[in-house]
Amino acid sequence: MSYSASLSENGKFIVCMMEDPITLDDAKEFASKVDRLSRATGVKRVFTDVRGAPNVLSVFENYDFAYKILEGLQIQRDVRAATLVDRTDSTHNFAETVIRNAGYNMRLFKDEEAAIAWLFEGNSANN
Repeated sequence: MSYSASLSENGKFIVCMMEDPITLDDAKEFASKVDRLSRATGVKRVFTDVRGAPNVLSVFENYDFAYKILEGLQIQRDVRAATLVDRTDSTHNFAETVIRNAGYNMRLFKDEEAAIAWLFEGNSANN
Protein backbone atom coordinates (compact mmCIF):
# COMPACT_ATOMS: atom_id res chain seq x y z
CA MET A 1 0.00 0.00 0.00
CA SER A 2 1.20 3.46 -0.83
CA TYR A 3 0.46 6.01 1.90
CA SER A 4 2.02 8.83 3.86
CA ALA A 5 1.42 10.49 7.22
CA SER A 6 3.07 13.67 8.44
CA LEU A 7 2.34 16.86 10.33
CA SER A 8 0.70 19.71 8.45
CA GLU A 9 2.81 22.79 7.75
CA ASN A 10 1.26 24.60 10.73
CA GLY A 11 1.70 21.53 12.97
CA LYS A 12 -1.95 21.51 14.03
CA PHE A 13 -3.06 18.30 12.30
CA ILE A 14 -1.73 15.14 10.76
CA VAL A 15 -2.05 14.89 6.98
CA CYS A 16 -2.41 11.41 5.46
CA MET A 17 -2.64 10.30 1.86
CA MET A 18 -3.69 6.83 0.73
CA GLU A 19 -3.33 5.92 -2.93
CA ASP A 20 -4.23 2.23 -3.31
CA PRO A 21 -7.36 0.20 -2.57
CA ILE A 22 -7.52 -0.25 1.20
CA THR A 23 -7.25 -3.82 2.51
CA LEU A 24 -7.54 -5.02 6.11
CA ASP A 25 -3.77 -5.35 6.52
CA ASP A 26 -3.29 -1.87 5.07
CA ALA A 27 -5.90 -0.40 7.41
CA LYS A 28 -4.24 -1.98 10.47
CA GLU A 29 -0.76 -0.77 9.46
CA PHE A 30 -2.06 2.71 8.65
CA ALA A 31 -4.05 3.05 11.90
CA SER A 32 -1.01 2.01 13.94
CA LYS A 33 1.31 4.44 12.15
CA VAL A 34 -1.07 7.39 12.51
CA ASP A 35 -1.71 6.56 16.17
CA ARG A 36 2.04 6.44 16.90
CA LEU A 37 2.53 9.81 15.16
CA SER A 38 -0.37 11.31 17.12
CA ARG A 39 1.01 10.08 20.43
CA ALA A 40 4.54 11.25 19.61
CA THR A 41 3.41 14.76 18.64
CA GLY A 42 0.34 15.20 20.85
CA VAL A 43 -1.68 16.15 17.77
CA LYS A 44 -5.26 14.85 17.95
CA ARG A 45 -6.57 15.98 14.55
CA VAL A 46 -6.14 13.81 11.44
CA PHE A 47 -6.99 14.62 7.83
CA THR A 48 -6.85 11.64 5.49
CA ASP A 49 -7.27 11.88 1.72
CA VAL A 50 -8.49 8.56 0.30
CA ARG A 51 -9.58 9.89 -3.09
CA GLY A 52 -8.62 7.13 -5.48
CA ALA A 53 -8.28 4.59 -2.65
CA PRO A 54 -11.54 2.65 -2.32
CA ASN A 55 -12.28 0.54 0.73
CA VAL A 56 -12.21 -3.10 -0.44
CA LEU A 57 -12.87 -4.64 2.99
CA SER A 58 -15.87 -6.91 3.34
CA VAL A 59 -18.72 -5.94 5.67
CA PHE A 60 -17.34 -8.38 8.25
CA GLU A 61 -13.79 -7.00 7.93
CA ASN A 62 -15.03 -3.42 8.37
CA TYR A 63 -17.00 -4.44 11.46
CA ASP A 64 -14.10 -6.46 12.90
CA PHE A 65 -11.70 -3.57 12.24
CA ALA A 66 -13.91 -1.06 14.06
CA TYR A 67 -14.86 -3.18 17.05
CA LYS A 68 -11.93 -5.54 17.59
CA ILE A 69 -8.81 -4.49 15.73
CA LEU A 70 -8.78 -0.81 16.70
CA GLU A 71 -9.40 -1.81 20.32
CA GLY A 72 -6.64 -4.41 20.15
CA LEU A 73 -4.24 -1.82 18.74
CA GLN A 74 -5.25 0.53 21.57
CA ILE A 75 -6.04 3.31 19.12
CA GLN A 76 -6.86 6.59 20.88
CA ARG A 77 -10.55 7.47 20.99
CA ASP A 78 -10.03 11.21 21.53
CA VAL A 79 -8.69 11.84 18.02
CA ARG A 80 -10.88 13.69 15.52
CA ALA A 81 -10.41 12.24 12.02
CA ALA A 82 -11.76 13.73 8.78
CA THR A 83 -11.55 11.51 5.71
CA LEU A 84 -11.84 12.99 2.23
CA VAL A 85 -13.43 10.65 -0.33
CA ASP A 86 -14.19 10.91 -4.04
CA ARG A 87 -17.59 12.43 -4.75
CA THR A 88 -18.87 9.14 -6.21
CA ASP A 89 -17.14 6.76 -3.77
CA SER A 90 -19.51 5.10 -1.30
CA THR A 91 -17.13 2.27 -0.36
CA HIS A 92 -16.16 4.00 2.90
CA ASN A 93 -19.72 4.62 4.13
CA PHE A 94 -20.13 1.42 6.15
CA ALA A 95 -16.66 1.82 7.65
CA GLU A 96 -17.62 5.31 8.84
CA THR A 97 -20.79 3.95 10.44
CA VAL A 98 -19.14 1.13 12.38
CA ILE A 99 -16.09 3.18 13.35
CA ARG A 100 -18.32 5.94 14.76
CA ASN A 101 -20.56 3.39 16.47
CA ALA A 102 -17.45 1.84 18.06
CA GLY A 103 -16.71 5.21 19.69
CA TYR A 104 -14.19 6.84 17.37
CA ASN A 105 -14.71 10.38 16.06
CA MET A 106 -14.36 9.93 12.31
CA ARG A 107 -16.37 11.53 9.51
CA LEU A 108 -16.34 11.32 5.74
CA PHE A 109 -16.26 14.42 3.58
CA LYS A 110 -16.43 15.13 -0.14
CA ASP A 111 -15.11 18.68 0.26
CA GLU A 112 -11.56 19.33 1.55
CA GLU A 113 -12.30 22.72 3.09
CA ALA A 114 -15.31 21.35 4.98
CA ALA A 115 -13.22 18.44 6.27
CA ILE A 116 -10.47 20.68 7.61
CA ALA A 117 -13.00 23.15 9.08
CA TRP A 118 -14.71 20.26 10.92
CA LEU A 119 -11.39 19.18 12.44
CA PHE A 120 -11.20 22.53 14.24
CA GLU A 121 -14.82 23.32 15.03
CA GLY A 122 -15.77 23.34 18.66
CA ASN A 123 -13.58 23.69 21.68
CA SER A 124 -10.22 21.96 22.03
CA ALA A 125 -9.05 22.04 18.42
CA ASN A 126 -5.89 23.96 19.20
CA ASN A 127 -3.59 20.94 19.60
